[in-house]
Amino acid sequence: LQMENIINYFSSIPSSHRALILAGGITVFWLIESAVPFIKFKYNKWQHAGINIFFTVTTIIVNFCLDSFLQ
Repeated sequence: LQMENIINYFSSIPSSHRALILAGGITVFWLIESAVPFIKFKYNKWQHAGINIFFTVTTIIVNFCLDSFLQ
């Protein structure tokens, strides 16, 4: 019963929840990587984060637009 509820939730997840999971997951893993880096790179991490944020926001906007269009 519990697993069935989880499957039903994720098969019809609202766009706002999907956006929150996406942005929250990226934030959590980015903070972990900042605290304990797996590999040290010699690039501007903030510039790369800006690119990631741009693509994340774009994905969220597309999801909201498609969700409102398809309903």
